[in-house]
Amino acid sequence: MGNLKLKGKDILKLGYPNNQSVNVALEVMKRNFATKNIHHVKSLLKEILLNPENFEKDLTFGQIAETLLSSKKQKKNAEFTTCFISDFWKQYFRRSKKSVVYSFEVTYLHSGSINA
Repeated sequence: MGNLKLKGKDILKLGYPNNQSVNVALEVMKRNFATKNIHHVKSLLKEILLNPENFEKDLTFGQIAETLLSSKKQKKNAEFTTCFISDFWKQYFRRSKKSVVYSFEVTYLHSGSINA
């Protein structure tokens, strides 16, 4: 049994986000492709990164695809939340004739709802 010389830095260089998907990819590839050429492994990882939807139900690569898809959903929700809050306060200050700035607390829930 060979030893695959793959590191987290290698996976990040392929374009993977710096989150749990790197650890999952590293673990899956070392477990299933220990005897393969590193270039072959990197090409598989790149293909998974580009089309995670195609690998979601795959027994070997499904974990990697799921973490990539969940990180994309979280990023999309965070961008929407930031945009929503920004637009809300722009509208508020346009309508407000007061120059007083009020402090507020924003709670972001994982379900995507916002409490202000």
